Amino acid sequence: MYNYYNRMDFPKENKLLKIEIEKHKSTISILEKHIYELLSGEQEKIDSHTPPLTDTNVKFIEESNNVWYMNARGHGFKCWEKLVENNFVYTWNHNNRNKLEERLHVNDIIAWYMVGKGYISVLMVTAPVTIMTETDIDDMSLEEGDTKSWLYDMDNKDYTLLKIPVKFIARNDKYKCITKNDFQHWKSDWTSGLRGSSCMRPSNPLWKQQVIDLYNHMTIKDGS
Repeated sequence: MYNYYNRMDFPKENKLLKIEIEKHKSTISILEKHIYELLSGEQEKIDSHTPPLTDTNVKFIEESNNVWYMNARGHGFKCWEKLVENNFVYTWNHNNRNKLEERLHVNDIIAWYMVGKGYISVLMVTAPVTIMTETDIDDMSLEEGDTKSWLYDMDNKDYTLLKIPVKFIARNDKYKCITKNDFQHWKSDWTSGLRGSSCMRPSNPLWKQQVIDLYNHMTIKDGS
């Protein structure tokens, strides 16, 4: 009689066992999902700090014959967002001494330095340099009357503003300009703080590598 009833309980025990197995399978599935998400998140962190080996801009900088240094200050810092929006930067030309239209060419690279702050962008020249028009000045004005003030000042102090059409291939927030302190590995001479409003090609043999490192370190790439 005992064996008979034990055999009669098998279907019930099997059913309970299946329920327990399903519970464990569900738990394992949830754990697997969490592990996958954690690993994916860590990989994203690694990827975000690792420059892609196939980055065409890095290759372009490496192969460029003209990798320039240029300064910006004052209004160029205040109106930075306007410049990015309108795809140009500008500089001064006092007494027509700044021959940028002869020196800067399409596809040249510029490391753009905010005086007293650090590097803010790596640029690629997209069109010839021109004298800024009233419309151009409007595009970077922050307040009503700025354009008239610029035009009046230029007439009285004998200078013009030069427009450099560019692509911002890499840039940082203007309050997060980059200095040598951002690179623990950089032990060589660091180029910064050169004087003048024209484009300059630093003599430092590691200048091009410095610009590549700046590009890789900047958080906003072209198209992002």
